[in-house]
Amino acid sequence: MNYDPYLVLDLPLWKRDGSHFISDDQYGHLITNSGSIWTPDGRWFDGVDDNISCGSSPALNLHNDFTMEAWIKTNYTTTNQHVLWWGAEANGQRRSMWIELVSGYLLFSGYGVPANIESAFNVADGRWHYCVITLDSHDQIVIYVDGEIVKTGSPTLNTFTYAGTYLGAESAGALSELFKGTMKQVRITRRVFPPQEVSRNYLITR
Repeated sequence: MNYDPYLVLDLPLWKRDGSHFISDDQYGHLITNSGSIWTPDGRWFDGVDDNISCGSSPALNLHNDFTMEAWIKTNYTTTNQHVLWWGAEANGQRRSMWIELVSGYLLFSGYGVPANIESAFNVADGRWHYCVITLDSHDQIVIYVDGEIVKTGSPTLNTFTYAGTYLGAESAGALSELFKGTMKQVRITRRVFPPQEVSRNYLITR
């Protein structure tokens, strides 16, 4: 892909091994792996205690006007799962790409029903999916799966005190709602992608 000055986190997890590594974006975040295992397809999370900390750089402190992307594969529907998380566990203060238990639906979770926007697309089917969520300056959400819009909405969101960004778990105190499956690419960009860019990225990276 072309260099994007708004890219604040770029993690090609299929290329990264070890307990610590550096992100591929201009910020070079020090990434700390806790338990997830490298495979040629990406990093495997066990759904028990595995997570990846991306640190707490101010560049990652995004309340709105961002795009989060992740390539994931899971068939786990026993609990809710966080793919990507930051913010706080209070009404409207979470910013999370989330998979709902039982249904496997992909959603944006701001914590609490008015702050959550749920798609009706099951991504917990054991196949690879390219998942994208955008949040603009008016708190409008668009959720994409495999390059297509699957849900839009207007969550009720609040500001929060930033304390770090995590993959595979929420980390407000004790870890919870852990991801079980494989992630191969995760990005956060400080701008909202239009639909044609999401579709193009899906075709380029699949």
